[in-house]
Amino acid sequence: MKLEGDAVMILVGLTVGAPLPLKLPGSYPWSIGFNSDGFVYLDGIKLVFGSEKENWGKSEKVIGCGSNPRQKKVFFPVDSQLVHVINCKTKEFGTPLNFTVIFQRILQKHESCVLSPCLYSLAL
Repeated sequence: MKLEGDAVMILVGLTVGAPLPLKLPGSYPWSIGFNSDGFVYLDGIKLVFGSEKENWGKSEKVIGCGSNPRQKKVFFPVDSQLVHVINCKTKEFGTPLNFTVIFQRILQKHESCVLSPCLYSLAL
């Protein structure tokens, strides 16, 4: 149930090695993340700007995340439509990667926000 005034952020991504606790994939070196607002981050740098059209943080959406280590490419489909292909330059993206999904509920109370992260990780 979504309470009035609350927001939910979803992020899928890949990391080299184990994901860092309480860090979003894409916000630190050797990681990439696709945020539910459409933004893509690689190694802490915003690569793709979000848009209303690319916003996939809604119910009944299927989000994917995959990689081709030989080509050092990471791809993100939404509802079977490829929306982003990212060419990762560093050699670390040519190794096996860990898949990470983060659900973050942002509870808004007056002027402060409380973040409640939930992290799921799977080695590929």
